[in-house]
Amino acid sequence: MEKSKFIKTLVEDIGVDIVAGILMAVSVQVFAAPAGFATAGVNGIALITYHLFGWKMGIVVMIINIPLVVLCYKFLGRRFLLNSIKSLIITSVLLDLIAPPLIPVYEGSPLLAAIFNGMLGGAAFAMIFMRSSSTGGTDFVIMTINKLRPHFSVGLATQIVDGIIILAGAYFFKNIDAVLYGIISVLMTGLVMDRIMVGANIGKVAFVMTKSPYQIAETINEELDRGSTFIKSEGSFTRIERNMVMCACATRELYKIKRIVREIDPEAFLVITDSREVYGEGFNPMDE
Repeated sequence: MEKSKFIKTLVEDIGVDIVAGILMAVSVQVFAAPAGFATAGVNGIALITYHLFGWKMGIVVMIINIPLVVLCYKFLGRRFLLNSIKSLIITSVLLDLIAPPLIPVYEGSPLLAAIFNGMLGGAAFAMIFMRSSSTGGTDFVIMTINKLRPHFSVGLATQIVDGIIILAGAYFFKNIDAVLYGIISVLMTGLVMDRIMVGANIGKVAFVMTKSPYQIAETINEELDRGSTFIKSEGSFTRIERNMVMCACATRELYKIKRIVREIDPEAFLVITDSREVYGEGFNPMDE
């Protein structure tokens, strides 16, 4: 049973790596390379060497990662390291296979090239990270720094490394715009990764302090088919104890809740916050 589960997981991992590798190759070969800017990470270094010497980017990525694996393997978990090596090999091979003239290149606006490079790259990285893997490179370096210096900001270390690569791209591409396009690409990558990994269905949570909690909760249930939770609370000024209504909802449903509260109790106190993830009935399933 355990063996069949392992094989199933391995097949799924390889399938995800292949799809992610295709997206990554398209993002680099179709958009970044023709537009002449460096992205973050080892792919950015590979783009620079491709521009200077015409070296195959997938091979460069592999070569750079060999010493990183040797230096960092003690600080990385065995399973994560093996998964990352698998993902690295697959994505690096596809980076060189899916290249012109097999696929056409985009020769339009560099700004659009940076945006789509970031979107596709972000989707690819998110898919790989969600399988407890990575593509090596600067990820290994950042994780090692975090192990050796736990109190050092991982975000700061990432920004420093990515900033150096993007600035180097501007120097070698002889174009200051390359810095701007590289920054846009990095921002888009982070945005797409966040939306995929954290959840695209970012919703809202409404907290209602009211003298009519049961009526408001019942109306929300009738009109929106949303359940609510009562939370015992007490106002610090009035010292009156009441049931506060908490309701998680989709963003598009928020205006209905506001209308319900306004109609039932115009004097109610309503607080609305963002919810990054909501799991359970009526929302996302509680998957691993």
